[in-house]
Amino acid sequence: MADQQTLSRDQVLSSLPPVAAQGLRSQTRQQLSSSNRAPILVILDDDPTGTQTCHHVNILTVWGVQRLVSEFKQTKSGGGFFILTNSRALHPQQARALIVEICTNLQAAAEETNSAFEVVLRSDSTLRGHFPLEAEAAEHRCCVVSTWPKNHDGFQNLWPREFKA
Repeated sequence: MADQQTLSRDQVLSSLPPVAAQGLRSQTRQQLSSSNRAPILVILDDDPTGTQTCHHVNILTVWGVQRLVSEFKQTKSGGGFFILTNSRALHPQQARALIVEICTNLQAAAEETNSAFEVVLRSDSTLRGHFPLEAEAAEHRCCVVSTWPKNHDGFQNLWPREFKA
């Protein structure tokens, strides 16, 4: 068996290439702010645990049209907000009806505010909850959605098309 060398944490870290992502956040913000019609991301979260690590983003627990109009008006182009659906706790047909209701209200609010938006369905796992039922309900009602599981290993990325009011 070959001799194995033990490396310290500092030795390992110093051998890594420099971080190439310096300034990406500011570059992204600049690109979004210079875009006059970057869509607003509306993330429908099926479980309260999904928003626990989010900062500087509004999380709605109600989705009446006037509340969504207000949210669209205060959210900058390229920004976004969460709607906590807690649909994972519902029976399938109740979850479908809820997603249809939310998407119907989103369309009405977007039309009233002349806002473009994209729907993202956030879930911990496609093994729990109502997949693909919720995605199909949202797609049928207003738009193609993105599904971005929490665990990104081997997931299929379904790129969204935006709904334009």
